[in-house]
Amino acid sequence: MTASRNFVVLAALTLAAAGPLVGAPSGELPDAWKENTSRKTVPSPDLPKSPPALPTPIPSGDPVTDEMARLGDDNFRVREEATKKLWGMGAGIVPRLQQALKSPDPEIVKRANFLLRRIDFDITPDTPSEITDLVDRYSRAPQDQRMRLIYDLRQRRAWLQILKLYARETDPAVRLQIRPAVEGAAVFAAREAIVAGKMARARSLLELNPGDSQGLLALADFHRVEGTLKAELAKGQPPAGVGRTLWELALYRVSGDMPMARAAANAAKEENIVASCAVLEGDPLPWLEASEGAEGPAALRDIYRNLAEKRWRGNILTSQDMEVFEPYERGGDDGSRWMAANCLFLLGQPQAAETILSKVSPITAFRYYDSMERLPDAFRVLGLDPKRPDFASWIARNFASLGEDADQPEDKQAELIAVASFLERRGMKKELAVYDPLLVKLADNDPDTFLRFLGQLVVPLNRADDGKATTLAKRAAIAFAKDDAGRWNDVITHLFSETTSVDEWWEWLGKLDPKAPPAARLDGLFALFRIESDSGHQRDRWLKLAWADIASQPKEPTDESKEASQQKIRLMTGLSTDANDLQTGLRAWEMVSNVEEDPDETNMGYLWFLSAAGRWDKCADLWLKIANQQPGRADFHAYTAAAMRRAGRNSEATAQDAWVEKLVLADPATCVLVGQGYAYGGDFNRANQWWERAYMVALPGSDVWKLALQLNATIALERGDWSRAAAFYEIIALYENGYESLQNVAPGVKLRIRMTADYCRAFNRLKTDRQSAIALLQQCHRTLGPDGALADYFFPGLRKEGLIEQHDAWFEESWQALTGIIKAYPDCENTRNTAAWLAARAVRRLDEAAAIEDAALASSPDQAAYLDTRAEIQFARKDRKGAMEWSAKALSVSPLLGVGNPLNLDLRRQTERFRNAPFPVP
Repeated sequence: MTASRNFVVLAALTLAAAGPLVGAPSGELPDAWKENTSRKTVPSPDLPKSPPALPTPIPSGDPVTDEMARLGDDNFRVREEATKKLWGMGAGIVPRLQQALKSPDPEIVKRANFLLRRIDFDITPDTPSEITDLVDRYSRAPQDQRMRLIYDLRQRRAWLQILKLYARETDPAVRLQIRPAVEGAAVFAAREAIVAGKMARARSLLELNPGDSQGLLALADFHRVEGTLKAELAKGQPPAGVGRTLWELALYRVSGDMPMARAAANAAKEENIVASCAVLEGDPLPWLEASEGAEGPAALRDIYRNLAEKRWRGNILTSQDMEVFEPYERGGDDGSRWMAANCLFLLGQPQAAETILSKVSPITAFRYYDSMERLPDAFRVLGLDPKRPDFASWIARNFASLGEDADQPEDKQAELIAVASFLERRGMKKELAVYDPLLVKLADNDPDTFLRFLGQLVVPLNRADDGKATTLAKRAAIAFAKDDAGRWNDVITHLFSETTSVDEWWEWLGKLDPKAPPAARLDGLFALFRIESDSGHQRDRWLKLAWADIASQPKEPTDESKEASQQKIRLMTGLSTDANDLQTGLRAWEMVSNVEEDPDETNMGYLWFLSAAGRWDKCADLWLKIANQQPGRADFHAYTAAAMRRAGRNSEATAQDAWVEKLVLADPATCVLVGQGYAYGGDFNRANQWWERAYMVALPGSDVWKLALQLNATIALERGDWSRAAAFYEIIALYENGYESLQNVAPGVKLRIRMTADYCRAFNRLKTDRQSAIALLQQCHRTLGPDGALADYFFPGLRKEGLIEQHDAWFEESWQALTGIIKAYPDCENTRNTAAWLAARAVRRLDEAAAIEDAALASSPDQAAYLDTRAEIQFARKDRKGAMEWSAKALSVSPLLGVGNPLNLDLRRQTERFRNAPFPVP
């Protein structure tokens, strides 16, 4: 499916003279003119030898008339001065210049032509010379170079010049080629005009926009903000070159009128928009039928789509349906087998998917079973006895073959790392110790392989990752490096490959405590960057030394000592971001020179920390400065408004809201960013509205549309809008089925997506087919069992729909399974957290949940997920104050800018829920 594309180009000034003139840098006239030091009076053969009378007599002494006459003066300097003066008068003299083109004096015609072109292209004497030069070069450039010139103009934000060049381009092939670079230019230019208060100019710029769907939406949104949208609909007259149905479609989409937008899309034969609207109405079938879904073999895409449609229509998949996957169970290329497994997980057929997954990637299957708390299956897939797994023999055997298979060394290494991570997370210290002598041997025989192995054992504390075995990594590093400075440098580089400025930190720790051996400094780095839990309080010790060093400035500091101090402060700000450390971050950022006087995008970390600390008044002041520096950024105004509202400055916030509305111009990516800005201040009502708008105006199927799809799926779950949530997750599943997500998204995540779509659909079906709905809910619970994902919305949904009997029975099944695993692996913090989270969201066994979570927090007090679970328990106990206190702790150590989750929106949503939402009903 592709959106219909129409071109909208409104007529601008028509130049009388044919062909472009060679221009000059800004504020200057063409170099060729400067050579003419005497008046050339040879008349043009095409013009009469005596000047005609002007149509309207101009009174003597009029400055325009005087300067026009001076354009033909015999003195070169007089001509130059007159040209510059007229140029500075701007667009108001265009009619006079057009009259001057009729002059018999070729010098006047030439200069009038020059000025008309400059004014037409919005080039003033103050325009940067490189922009003027690029515009002039475009007219002379060969076809294959014009795209490059347009991109160069984009780099210089020469929006109007780009639009005018596009409007003047007569070659259809060139227009098609440069159009991608032209799209969006009108919106940027219009925003600058809006900021300057020139609304009429903004509208004229938007009318110059290439008439694709996004260009029409921007113009339609301008009408919405100006209050003329209804008048445009009533008028029924679209912009020049645009069909009426497409214009009405744009107007209805920005208005948020979904039924009318869908009707207009039908009339315009925009099937992709029709299908996108249907998803909002709880019907994913039109999109499933029309879309190819994610990247991958066409046959598998078609198989998945057809079976997904069948499931949605209420039909049960039969063994005959599943026969198409049997060839992939037997063999084939790994890519196709991976995708076949994907299809099966996303169709709710985990057993068949697991069979293929175990063959194509045993280690991925191991991780999958581990994440689902199905440990006997996890052991079995690696060839271990499910009841009495012999890890020692397995580890030794795999280490022995580590360098034997040259084609698959990374697979062997990945298996060993995954098992090491499993043993450490499950608290199996004895089994983990088997690695120690084997790593020493590997380091002696193959140091490069050893170092690569070492680096994959370490990830930050608040990141979920299978490659985490930090205590093993530290022991192996110390045994390898000993007292060799060069080896220590290699170890630090590999252990902290994702950490900024680690070399500087390593050197600084050596200066902070010269007596500390390298092993102690390594402990310090692990503690400072929160790579592992800090039971020995090493972090406090090293931070105390670092702050004391920063404070020890000479009485009369030199420029060099000031710069050295600022560099140490920058190390602290970097540390605060890498380690998710609120207190260190605030203290460090407040010492950064000019951070409050001249804030900008480079010190956003300070603003995140201020918000987490609840210092909203200062947030508002700093965001206002940033928004004033870049007034065309709608999202910066949203951040400012959110902070102001939290600071109680409501009237100021409203003024910022107005700027947001004016500047978005239906750009879907901007809508998403604006939503994030409001979410920053916990204003999820406004955030949700902007994310919903992003879905409405995004090009269906585009990346930003998919992002809006996911954001709106969460909104639907939060609201208990089961129909819409089910449809959203059905489409999310479609896009998870492809090569792009084969190994980027774990199989367990794909299965959870399917189950979420299914249980939302079951909740929605309760009123019409209660028996089958409950059967589907039971299947979802049976499939995921003790998986923590059911806690989020499944158990709250059961209570909301009045299924208390099923709720309590299924909760007990999951609870008993999890507590049984805790008994078998009492040091496994993650399972403890899962059990406590399940109890909190189910509002059952809260005292036991608190005890279980406290045990996890005792060893990992800075784990954001654990702190959030503790807050959820207090909220379930109807202790709002306690929930807020625990939530504040979670936010203070949470990742600031997580991948795909800026500002840690999940925790901010939780904090706002604890602040304002009603307590959960048991």
